[in-house]
Amino acid sequence: MIRTVEPDDIAIFYDQQDDPVASEMAVFPVRDRSAHEAHWAKSLANDAVVARTIVGGDLVVGYIVSFLADGERKIGYWIGRQYWGRGYATAAVAEYVAEVGSRPLHAHVA
Repeated sequence: MIRTVEPDDIAIFYDQQDDPVASEMAVFPVRDRSAHEAHWAKSLANDAVVARTIVGGDLVVGYIVSFLADGERKIGYWIGRQYWGRGYATAAVAEYVAEVGSRPLHAHVA
């Protein structure tokens, strides 16, 4: 399930992206806490960004987001490593695409 990003989610997103194994797999650099918080503040203030928290029960398992870059709407997600392989990403993408309705969406695979 996805829902609107809440302020307390940002700290959980930080901990999830601070995992060196996850960062290496995603080929994405780890941000320090202040850079991470600044990035999320800027993203959430941008009307072109559509961000949602991915939840499993009461747990924040990650996030899914789309944004404009190079004239395309990009989509991406991050799942905390302890939740990998449980279908959260698949379910979140399906729900997100149905909610956002914007086409086409572009993604890159690491």
